[in-house]
Amino acid sequence: MNKDILNKMKKAQEAQAKEIRQLDSYEQASHEFNLEYTLANELQDARKKANLTQKDIARIMGTTQSVISRIEHGCNVSVSTIEKYAHACGKHVELHLI
Repeated sequence: MNKDILNKMKKAQEAQAKEIRQLDSYEQASHEFNLEYTLANELQDARKKANLTQKDIARIMGTTQSVISRIEHGCNVSVSTIEKYAHACGKHVELHLI
């Protein structure tokens, strides 16, 4: 691809990102995303430390591998589902308000 086009695309993307970060709702959305992303990573780490595959977790939880994949990619998930996932990994859930 032409270098000039790539530079224009990069500048446009940077301008759009700057505009988005200035929106009133950006901080809240960013915070929520970070919470979901952090939780998804913790769940995936727990599964790997337990030497389990997504299919293993799905079988234990009585669901499908695709559901487990969505959970591990930070989709909106209930606390009870998180608890079931943790239990399948031999872990438990603790929630703290700080």
